[in-house]
Amino acid sequence: MEAVKTTSVIQITNLTKYYGKKTCAVDNLTLSVEPKEIYGFLGPNGAGKTTTIRCLLGLLHATSGNTEIMNHDSRNIPPEIRKRIGYLPGDSFLYNHFTGQEYLDFYLSLYNSSSEKQQEIIELFEGIKLNSPIKTLSKGQLRMIGFVTALQHNPDLIILDEPTTGLDPLKQQTVYSLIRKERKKGKTFFFSSHNLSEVQQLCDKVGIIRNGKLVKTESVENLLNVRLKRIKVVMQSELVPSIQNNFSKVDGIREVKSSKNTIEFQYSGDYHSLIKLLAEIKDIHDLTIENPSLEEIFLKYYSDEDSRSLE
Repeated sequence: MEAVKTTSVIQITNLTKYYGKKTCAVDNLTLSVEPKEIYGFLGPNGAGKTTTIRCLLGLLHATSGNTEIMNHDSRNIPPEIRKRIGYLPGDSFLYNHFTGQEYLDFYLSLYNSSSEKQQEIIELFEGIKLNSPIKTLSKGQLRMIGFVTALQHNPDLIILDEPTTGLDPLKQQTVYSLIRKERKKGKTFFFSSHNLSEVQQLCDKVGIIRNGKLVKTESVENLLNVRLKRIKVVMQSELVPSIQNNFSKVDGIREVKSSKNTIEFQYSGDYHSLIKLLAEIKDIHDLTIENPSLEEIFLKYYSDEDSRSLE
């Protein structure tokens, strides 16, 4: 039976990867990345991000499941499709006997591409050392060279594994600006990260991976609008024990912090219950209700007890 073609640039279906018989790195993972999308693959080190990327690129063989790029099985991607893919591995291995420029030119020749795009990207990375031997360069310098390598042949799909590791804040912003610029030209990005700030700044969609399992796929906008609020109540008088006890009895209240006349907490319960509780406090001086940061949401998905309450 002929496989059904999709519009997705990346399609991963029920991917499972074991190392040996007992170590499961990726467990029945399914996700898709659409054209012109910036997809953030979010999770801490060891969650299965790099293994997923390597299976997707055909660098590792999956134990079971399927991975496809542009409707081609990852195990047999044609050369003409590979030329349309840019890849920055998490641990860049660069040939030590090359200078930075020699390394870039060597890889550019493999794609039979002009150097126009290469020079455009190099100019953005102020301070990049292209005339020094690879073996003498810092991790940040190697990362910049790796990033140029991934984009210099003008690919349609760019896969980045922890792209800003080792870069200072200014260089990170350069990377973010370049990703946004390339997406406007129609490029698709799939990148792994444990940097919540960059995911929040860049991504259209986020997949959260935990212990090899994809626990949530959502747009950043929707993820930040989950039923979880950060609340701060400031009272005119000193906070009394009876009020603190009332807060502790309401379902959905967690992470409670209190001071002399202030109580702060996160809330994911029914809003009517919260309003009823607040109405019983007669001397509220100030009330602040905020959406949580992506970091707070992410940490909740890594809590067995709390992750169910965010659905």
